[in-house]
Amino acid sequence: MKTRFTICFVLVTLLTTNLFCQWQIRNNGLPDWTTGLAIDACDSATVVIVVHNLDATKNMLLTTDAGNNWKNLIWPAASSVSSANDIEIIDKEHIWAALDDGRIIATCDGGINWQVQFYDTSKTQFMNYIEMFDLNNGIAMGDSHFQNGQADPNFPALFLKTTDGGTTWEQTTKLQLLGLWSGDMWRRMDFVNTNTGFYYGSGNTNLHFFATSSAGVNWKSYAFDNSIYVLKFYDSTFGLIAGANSDGNGFYKTVNGGSSWEFYPAHFSGWGNDIEFFPGDPSKVFFTDNKMLYFSADSGKTWELNSEFGGRDIVFTDKNHGWMLADNGKVYYTENSGKKITTVDTGNPDLPDGDRLYQNYPNPFN
Repeated sequence: MKTRFTICFVLVTLLTTNLFCQWQIRNNGLPDWTTGLAIDACDSATVVIVVHNLDATKNMLLTTDAGNNWKNLIWPAASSVSSANDIEIIDKEHIWAALDDGRIIATCDGGINWQVQFYDTSKTQFMNYIEMFDLNNGIAMGDSHFQNGQADPNFPALFLKTTDGGTTWEQTTKLQLLGLWSGDMWRRMDFVNTNTGFYYGSGNTNLHFFATSSAGVNWKSYAFDNSIYVLKFYDSTFGLIAGANSDGNGFYKTVNGGSSWEFYPAHFSGWGNDIEFFPGDPSKVFFTDNKMLYFSADSGKTWELNSEFGGRDIVFTDKNHGWMLADNGKVYYTENSGKKITTVDTGNPDLPDGDRLYQNYPNPFN
C-alpha cells in the first residue's frame, strides 16, 4: 500500500508541476535584463527575444529547444550600441530586427552573420515594427524624420514593404501620415497581411486611427480622440484596442476594420502592453499589462485574471504553445494554452481535491 501510494503521489506531483503547469519560467542561460522589448516564435521550440540590457552583446537571444538553452545573437558591429525594438523569425535560420537607430538587419544563418538591409536617416532615425509573412514578403515601420527634437511635418511616418526578403525595402507612404510617429514602438500598428494594416499615429493630427489596404500607399483616417495603449487585429475587419476614454481604461472592439468601435470598460491595473489572439480562434485572446495577464473567451467583451504576473509581449504558435516575455529577466512558456490548471483528476479518492481540475477566479473587471 505504501509503495502504491508513493507511486501515485509522485505521478500526481509530476503531472501537476510539469504537464499541467499553466506558465513555466524558461530562463536557463539567460542574462538579467531590466525591460523586455519583443518576442517572436516560429514553432513551439524556436523563439527569439530582444531585451534592454547594458551589455549590448546580450540583447538578442535565441532558443531552439523550448527555452532549455539560449544563445546570444550579436548583430553588426556598427549597430552594437543600438537596441532592437521589434524582432521577427520565420525559421531557425531567418531572423529580422528593427533597431532604434533606424536600421533593419537580417540573418539567414541563425545569427552567425547579419546584413543591414535598410538604413536612411533622412527618412527615419527610429524603427518600431517589422512583420514578415514568409521568407519574401514583409512590412516595416519607422517614425517620421525628426529634426531638432521635433517630427518634421514635411516627412511621413515611414512604412516599408519588401517582396524579396528585405534585399530591397520600398517606401509606400508618400503624402499621408506627415509628421507622425509611434507613441510606443510596435504596439500601435498591426498588419494582418502585406496589404492590410492599421496604425495609431502620434503627432500633428486629430485623426489618430488609420487603415490601409494598399500596404501604406493610401490610408483611410478615422476620428479617434481616445488614448490607445496597444492595438491588435485578427483579420481585415475584427480588431481590439486596449485604451482609455474620460471614464477610464477599457477595450474597444471593431468588426468593420475601424469604421466604428464598441467600448467595454475594464479596470486593468496598468499600461497595456500586448493583445494576442489564439491562432485560428478570435474568440480567445490574451491581454497583458505590466502587472497581470488576462484572458477573454468572448472576443474581448469580458475578461478573467489568468496569472498574477504580467509581461511585455505574447506570441502563440498554435492553440497550445505560447510564450510571454517579461521584465527582470523572465520568459514564460505554456504547453496548455495558459489554462489555470491547479490539480489533476486522478480518480483516486484517497487523494484530496482529486476531482478539482480548474480553479475559478473572480472577474477583475466586474
